[in-house]
Parts: sequence; structure tokens; C-alpha cells
Amino acid sequence: MRTNAVLLLALMVFFVEIKGQEPSISTVTGPTGDLLRKWWTEKTASGNIGDWYDNRDEAHSDLDLKPYPQLKKFIYTGEEKKARANWAAARVIRPEVTFGNSSTSAPPTLGGSNPRQYYGSSKGITFLFEQYIKNNLYIYPEHKDFDPGQNGTNDGFGDLYPTNTPYLLISQGSSYTDQPFMKAVASTLAAFQPVVKKKLVETGLLMPTLQQIFRQSNKHLKNPGDYLTGKAHPPVFEGAWVDDLAMAKAAHALKVEEIAPYVSLKVMSEMIPEKGRDFFHPLMDEKLADTPCVIARVFLGKQKTRKMSVSAASTKDPNGRPLKFTWVLLQGDPDRVRLKPGNKDGSDCEIEVDWQTRRPIVPGSAMFSSRVDIGVFVHNGARYSAPSFLTWFFLDNEDRVYDNIGNIKENSYLFGDSNPEVTNWALFVAKAATPEGASALGLSEQTRAQLKKIAPVLAQKQTVQKSAREGQKSSQLALTKAKESKVETAIKAAEVDFAKAQKALSLADQEVNDLLVPKSMDLNFRTMATDKLRHPGPPKNLSLDDKWTCTGYGLADPKSGPAKSPFEQARRDFMIQSVLARTLFANCLSTSYRVHFVDQRLSPSLPWRDQYRYSKEGFLLGWTRFDGNKAVEFSNRGLLVEKKDEMGRCVLGRVVKYSQSAFQGRGPNNNPVHWVPTTEALRLGYGPNDPPEGTILEKISLPLGSGK
Repeated sequence: MRTNAVLLLALMVFFVEIKGQEPSISTVTGPTGDLLRKWWTEKTASGNIGDWYDNRDEAHSDLDLKPYPQLKKFIYTGEEKKARANWAAARVIRPEVTFGNSSTSAPPTLGGSNPRQYYGSSKGITFLFEQYIKNNLYIYPEHKDFDPGQNGTNDGFGDLYPTNTPYLLISQGSSYTDQPFMKAVASTLAAFQPVVKKKLVETGLLMPTLQQIFRQSNKHLKNPGDYLTGKAHPPVFEGAWVDDLAMAKAAHALKVEEIAPYVSLKVMSEMIPEKGRDFFHPLMDEKLADTPCVIARVFLGKQKTRKMSVSAASTKDPNGRPLKFTWVLLQGDPDRVRLKPGNKDGSDCEIEVDWQTRRPIVPGSAMFSSRVDIGVFVHNGARYSAPSFLTWFFLDNEDRVYDNIGNIKENSYLFGDSNPEVTNWALFVAKAATPEGASALGLSEQTRAQLKKIAPVLAQKQTVQKSAREGQKSSQLALTKAKESKVETAIKAAEVDFAKAQKALSLADQEVNDLLVPKSMDLNFRTMATDKLRHPGPPKNLSLDDKWTCTGYGLADPKSGPAKSPFEQARRDFMIQSVLARTLFANCLSTSYRVHFVDQRLSPSLPWRDQYRYSKEGFLLGWTRFDGNKAVEFSNRGLLVEKKDEMGRCVLGRVVKYSQSAFQGRGPNNNPVHWVPTTEALRLGYGPNDPPEGTILEKISLPLGSGK
């Protein structure tokens, strides 16, 4: 029925066109539609004549075209559908003015949303720029790529986008959340005055201008100054923020002489870390993208600070008006980012960005991000441009330690957290109520007395709960069989039994929970137990001999003092939890260690920890690599050390090769990086005028297994 309606609408539009008439600008109800019709009558609005809509999810979240009778829709052929050319992220740039959507996505750990698929490569971001300046704009939901949490906790991963761009629109949520954006875009395109829209299309400034209007019109902005803050330019937007009326008014009010350019950025100079020496990713470097409106970097090298000189001087106003540039930190730690604009108009800027960890996007927010966003805006005396961005993405699976002068001390590439889980609450409570269990968890005598009191009752309630769960499963199976029999009386009887079983299980669950979270006393043992287990202290009278989790990574014994890094603390927690799970809390506690998730295209797994070595004079000698089983020394050139002099400097080092095996599974390559020694080696000398890393005396072939 829906297909027939669309075909009928297309025939109606065709009929009025061949009669020499144009269909109405809009049948949208409310103030926006009223204004569009008024402007159309006055011949001051361009309408959607020449605008096209592209749906790329097989009408899953299709824009209803009835309110926009002038819009045309791309119809895919059978062959195109067979080749999936109509599905997911757009792959071609349309010569027409085009906006579209695709309410599709892969799971976060298997590639993620359509925008993340683009953002994961330089090629993808470059394609988006070409869309942007050729009058194409697409809207995609974020679908679990921008939700509070980490590693999938509560179904959230935090902000997984490695960059931020003005090249598309991302809606908060999943299917259908793109609808308010599409409707607003259709109305805004219709609202431009004909001469203005013609100029925008010809200059490639239609979508940059639409982005500026959209971002300045969002309902959550309280004053004009908000436009130059991160509040106006997140990577993802809420549908409730969209103000189609304000957008239409702003578009209609725009004059030809006021059209602003997009800010065109160019990197003039930057520090470039060396692969195999400063970072160890075999297939990529720090440059994620170099496009005029987005410069994106992934912070890989060991150096604490990135310095970059950027120019926007090539930006030209379409009407030759003088320009004034503004550089703003939109997101990131303000104490770790320094912006020094130069030139009278501010078109050049010296930028310094220090390594930083995951943090709330704004103070107090539940949403965390590992990205720094710098926005660049230009004002032509009449209006601001859309933002261009410089972004740095930091890896959540790294824990770095720098000294007070910025020298790196260690980098742990397996940074994550432990996940203790109580598997049998009745048994756990009983063991926690013992003197040894209470001591291991750091419980007070009062709490221990409370647990001792509820332990036997909880055991009884849990037995009832187990029986109720088995009864519910049995009745569910009986209901399935009854439905297969198609005997109405049997189905009704099974439904009654199933409802009773569900009610019994719900009651049993509630009684168990009431014991663990009693309303009569100030004790939530579920939360307290989780908190105590997440960061337990070294239990007394227990042997902490888990070599793999602690000493295998060159970490200190938990009894030697406080942890020296977050990674060391995380591994300690996991080790102690593992000991508790097989001793005091056997059969009622389990734990696992998860490395923080990072898009595999940006950070393939490096399963080791590097601890850096320095001479007494402060020169970097190299690093010691711990992989959980062995420790291996590397020189400051990234060579595998075969021989050292009396000062600890490498005089014979073997070249190593980093690689990643091909991935046979679904999604991005999930295989870890591994390194292997080669037969190529260098002999090094250290004269009084040589650099700290020495001078190469000769290149030799060194058989594997020899040299030391």
C-alpha cells in the first residue's frame, strides 16, 4: 500500500509539471508550513524544486514526501538493490542537491554506525568533504556509538567517534531518530530565497550554510554566544533540539552578500612521530585526515605534546568581504590545550595539545570522550561560518605515565578494568560474614553482624528462587508445546500456569533483593559488595602469587606500597579478585579483565607494557617490554638490544618487524599486533659529538639467536 501511494504521488507531481504548473511548496501544518506557503506565494522562497531525497535503508525510516510535494526521490533499480547500492552509508556523490538518510548500523565492536565507518579512514573523511561542497548532506543515527558507559556497560561505550565534522548530521539514538532532522532540512532548503540558493549551489556553500543555520538554531542554545562553544557543536545532536521554524526563518533571511565561506584549513608544520620507535601500529600513523574543514589526528606517538602550525589564510569570502577568524577549544582539558592565534585577522594559529585521558564532555556529564575538538570559525562582518575542526583522538586502552618534565616513563597498552561478579549471593554473604571474609572486604563489625543474621534466611530464599526459576522455565516450555498443539483449552490452561510461574519468580526475586537491599536499614549490600570487590586491598594471610597478572608485566607486588599507575592498580585489583575467587570466595565469585574498547581500525591490540629507561644524564636509552611472560630490552632507536656498553647504551641492535595477521572474522581486524626479530642489525658508536642514540657504524646480517 505504501509503495502504491508513493507511485501515485510521483504521478501527480509529473502531471502538474507537464501541465506547466509547479506543485505547492509544502503541506506541512503549523507555523513553518504557513511561512513557507506565504513566501512561496510572494515568490521569495525557492522551494524544493531541484532538491532530491535519498533513502538508504529500504524505507525503514523513510521521509514521508506528502508534506514536501516538490521533492523528488531517488528510485533504485532492481540491479542496484541486488548490489546493495541502496543500503547503508552513501557511496556516490549526487550531482543534484541531495539530502538523505540511512537508519542502519553495525554493532559498536564490529564497525559501528555509518558515520564511524567513514571516520575510521582518511578515504572516508575525504569522501564526506566532497559530499559537503557538492551539495550533498546525509543524516545517520549514532546507534550505541555515543551513549554513557564504557565497554558496553549498561549498553554504552561513551563517545566512540575519532573525529568531529560538519560533513554530515548524526542523530542521538537509533532507528527513526533521523526523522526530525530530515524534515527540518527539507523545510530549510525550501526557505532560501531563489537568488541565494542559486549562489549557494554554485559556490558549493549550500550545505556549509545549512550546517551553520542548524547549529545556531538548536533549541538548547540560550544565547548567541553559545554558538562559539562546544554546546553548539557536539558530534551527535538530539532530535528534541531541532527547531525547524528557526532554521526556515534564518534561511529565508539570508542575503546573497552575507553568505559566509567555509573555513579552509592547512597544516603548515607539525611534529611527526616515527613508526617503530615512537609508536607500533603497522598499518597507520597519526594522520587520520587532512581535509579543508577537518584535520584529524590519532595520538599514537610516545611524546607528551603535539605541536602544530595551522593556517586558514586560503579561506575566501564569496563576496570578497574581509574576514575575522576565531579558534576555540570546544572539548578537552583546557589545561592541556594551548591556542596561540597569529596575524591581524587570526588566520594562523600555533596549537599545542598534551596527552590526556578520557573525561566528561562537560563537567558533570555522564558522557565521556577521549577526543579534543578545536573549532575554527570565520566572520565576514555579517555572519559566522559553519565550524571547521581540528581533532585529536586519544586511545582508552593506553595508560601513560610522564615525569614532571614531560619524559615518558611507561605506556601500558592493555589498560582496562576488572569485572568482579557474585555468582551465588547466599554463599557469598555467608562467607563475607566470616572474620576472614569480612577482613578481606574491609567490612565493619556492624556490617558483618548484619550479614551473619541474613545469611541463613538468604539461603532459604535463594532456594525458593531457584525452584521458582525452574518452574517458570518448565511452564514456558509447556506453553510452547500447547501452542504447537493448537488446542485452545490446553493453550489457556498453559497460559494460566505460566502467569502463575512468572508471578512466583517475580516474588522470589523481590524477596532475595529485599534481603540484599533491606529497606529497614542503611545497607545496600549489592552496591557495597561490588564497590569493595572492584578495588580490594591486599587480603591478609593470603599468598598473592599470580605471576601472570602482576610481575609478568613488570609491576610491583601489591604489598610493596601504593600502585604507581592506573594500569598497575587495575592489574592489582584483578589479581586480588582472582585470588579471592579461588580461596575465600570460591564457588560464589568470578572475575575477568577487559581492555578498554577502542575502534580496531585506530588501535589494533598491542599486548604488552613498555617501561622506558634513561641514563643518569636524562637521555633516553630505550625501553623494556613486558608481555606477561618475559621482559625484552629495546634501544631508543626501537632495536632489539643484543649488546650494551658499560653505560647501558645499545651497541648492537636487531631490527624488528611489526605486523598484524589478516582477519577472517566479521568487522574490523581484531587480531593483535605482534613483533618478530629480523636478521638485519646495526652496530652503533657513541663519540663525543654523536647524538644520544649513537651513530650507525655499519649494517650487518645477524643470524637469529646470535649476537649476545
